Amino acid sequence: DDKGRESFSTLFKEAKYNRFSIKDDTGIIKVNPDNLEMIWFDVSERYRSAGKRFSQYTLCENNDVLIVGKASLENNQLVIVYEDTKKVFGIIPLEKVNHYNEFKPLLNTFVFFSSIFAFIVAVLLVTPMRIEENRVIFEFSAKMLSW
Repeated sequence: DDKGRESFSTLFKEAKYNRFSIKDDTGIIKVNPDNLEMIWFDVSERYRSAGKRFSQYTLCENNDVLIVGKASLENNQLVIVYEDTKKVFGIIPLEKVNHYNEFKPLLNTFVFFSSIFAFIVAVLLVTPMRIEENRVIFEFSAKMLSW
């Protein structure tokens, strides 16, 4: 714009993945990455080309991740794939899941108490009152209490 600020909007989103495997204590399972969504991954590279901006996210070997999808058979091999019925297939760094699980209860508590505080403030703002001799006097009438 005229102040030198740039803004971008998403016109096209494409994900390209190679097939890969996930290994844990129980063994190794292949992942068919069609329709896979990378959630909360940090941008590993940003670049511009032909007036467009690109962001690249990289899943590296030995990353601890959580993957959600459907276990299926392909060529008699167990594979994690996109779940057609529930439309679920995602991968997320395990550290982000742990961070979310740690702070979600705090966020829920904050939202709960903020809602109560906002309700009390709203009630005080609509309730007629006056201050006399360093006292707050709330004025209620029978008309106000009848619905």
